[in-house]
Amino acid sequence: MMRPFPQVATGGMSLADRWTEYRKAIVEHAGIALFVFGNKYDDKKNLVSSNGMRQEFDLCVQAGVRPLPVGAYGIHGG
Repeated sequence: MMRPFPQVATGGMSLADRWTEYRKAIVEHAGIALFVFGNKYDDKKNLVSSNGMRQEFDLCVQAGVRPLPVGAYGIHGG
């Protein structure tokens, strides 16, 4: 199952809280979770760890969903 993340805060919840609830709902239906690309760019264009990815990982562990992090990936030119 794949759905887009909510982009609007509604129902008196902040967008961050809606994203947490969304993540919990997705994890409920999972047996395993693949984790790829665990970083993002901040406002100053620095590469930083994704706090959302970490939250998803922690939610999986708490729910007994087996996380499978992909430790290496690459793009080859030529």
